[in-house]
Amino acid sequence: EEKELKGLEEKIRNEIEPYLPLVASDLLQSIECFRKGELLASVLICGRIIVFLIEKIKSQIPNISQIEASQQWNKVIEFLKERGIIEGKGEIEKRIIDAIKQYRNKFAHTVGTYPSIEEALIILSGTVFLVDKCAKNIDKLEFLKG
Repeated sequence: EEKELKGLEEKIRNEIEPYLPLVASDLLQSIECFRKGELLASVLICGRIIVFLIEKIKSQIPNISQIEASQQWNKVIEFLKERGIIEGKGEIEKRIIDAIKQYRNKFAHTVGTYPSIEEALIILSGTVFLVDKCAKNIDKLEFLKG
């Protein structure tokens, strides 16, 4: 775990912080919570980032409000693919999708649910990978500029 956390911290400081300093700050805080065993806090911080990004993405998709809620997710994935955030079906892409799904399906809408170490690490790392991909493609994501 610690080795993975150190790798995530390095990615945040070197690859995310220069482009998205406020998001990087939240990610570093999430890692600190994880280290202290405050897994729910770590997951909820990541969840805030996930919700922020997904809602911003939805705002870029024409007529999304007219699409059935269950189909909106497909449009979000399509948007991420079009902009190079999700490419293929590699391990990083799988981790990103797993993080988003786990947060939204298990922790965003359910009271009394607490993440395991494994779940928290999946959500934390998937969120870091998602933000890293967004930072690397910031020129294609107008809503993140400025």
